[in-house]
Amino acid sequence: MTWWTLWTFLAVVCPHAQAMRIDDSGDEVGANQFADEITSDQVNVTANGVDACATYIQQYESERCGVWFMIWGQKKACYCVQKSAGNCDLQTFKGTSVYKFEEPTKAEVAGYVEGTSGSTSCPAGSRALTESECGLAAGYYSKAWKGLISSEGSTRPSGCYLTSNGLRFNPYPSESKSKSSRIRICQAVLRDGTYTFRQKVNNRYLDAHQTSNDYSAVTREASNLDNQKWLIVEECGSGANS
Repeated sequence: MTWWTLWTFLAVVCPHAQAMRIDDSGDEVGANQFADEITSDQVNVTANGVDACATYIQQYESERCGVWFMIWGQKKACYCVQKSAGNCDLQTFKGTSVYKFEEPTKAEVAGYVEGTSGSTSCPAGSRALTESECGLAAGYYSKAWKGLISSEGSTRPSGCYLTSNGLRFNPYPSESKSKSSRIRICQAVLRDGTYTFRQKVNNRYLDAHQTSNDYSAVTREASNLDNQKWLIVEECGSGANS
């Protein structure tokens, strides 16, 4: 999921449910808008900004939180609106910023990423697509596959790119800048780092026994402990992640 700012100085007000505070700011706020405090020292919104709030909700509170979340007050307390909230309205509330989660597109789920307008390069953390991969990507974008271009052009990005008519593949080298309406399409690459893994059906997290059962894997509810964090690293000389 992605998120974006909707407005400042507004709050989400719901008649049938209240918002959940998911940090330990200790602020006192209006009961008509906010309730059900959830204390957690894992969320430090003041230090890490709205990313910390959004990430924590997605990883540990997605079963209870809905699509709306807010940052409130001088201490930047983080709140989400419960899924049971029903119809909600945006109302003036000083000191708040309102955000909303958006369901990812089919292309985002498949790991495709777009270059910036006018750029001929793949974004950091992604790789170029082959011609056959570009044809497959057209289906995820619900666009026509226009195939291989027949001549070299200075305003086309090399490789797979998106136009208003569909996806095309340019086998020729590109200039440093392309036409703004032609967007480079690339494939995200899993980077080395620490990850959590979540089961799609029951939303439980991949965990492991710490002292027994031969350290075998198991799924559990979210704990935010290190036993639910997994390292992805590239094996030396293998060229593959493990």
